[in-house]
Amino acid sequence: MINQKPTILQNQTKAISSLKIAVLCLLSALICRGAFAVEVKFGFRPGATYEYELTSTSSSESDALGIDYSHSPTSVTSKFQVKTIDFEKGAFIVDIKFNDQTYRRYIKENGEISGAPGEAGKQVPFFISFPAFDWQPEQRHQVTRQISLGRISVPAGWNLLLKSFDPDKQIAEIWFAANLKLPEDRLRRKQFSQKGRIFFDLAAGVINQAEWNTEYSFNFINKEIAVVREIWEIKERTSFKLKLLDIKE
Repeated sequence: MINQKPTILQNQTKAISSLKIAVLCLLSALICRGAFAVEVKFGFRPGATYEYELTSTSSSESDALGIDYSHSPTSVTSKFQVKTIDFEKGAFIVDIKFNDQTYRRYIKENGEISGAPGEAGKQVPFFISFPAFDWQPEQRHQVTRQISLGRISVPAGWNLLLKSFDPDKQIAEIWFAANLKLPEDRLRRKQFSQKGRIFFDLAAGVINQAEWNTEYSFNFINKEIAVVREIWEIKERTSFKLKLLDIKE
């Protein structure tokens, strides 16, 4: 009986020590996780001009009355500039010069376009809305809103994932996928999807590079009571590569 008391006391001490270690490990994990949480937001500098290069490669195929047609991939590389005019009322005023044309846009820090939302189409997807809170690796974020395509407005949804963050280079890798609900009727069906990834430079407050793919299909059908026959179908696939070339003050 005399030898049992130290044994019980030792067991209790070990249990308390193990509990302390578990608590410390949990706290350390939470601290480490919070340390890598980042705020992804645009930080265009007034007066600065950001020069980008955009390369697109497109291919298409079609089926008309059972006859297949296809077009070999074609690539086009062009450059454009984003010049920051000012920051006013919570948005950056920028002029985007592309193909000898200039478009003025109002872009919030989280990437939302407060002016000219039609630019959210497949050609210019590099202004995606980021979460307005500290983002942690492997954390997802969803954005839904109406966007303008010409004269119509359609619902769109983006799913974003902070895949990784390099604290030394201050680069966040973000994956995204988008779907648009295009208008259709009993004779026409349309589908559009987009997915890719972005490398965001947190120090500069801009996208450093990005790559994404889009797929578009258009079907013309003939519906007879319960039978649906496809008359012809068009599919278009395009891949994009975006790269920041220079920042001029």
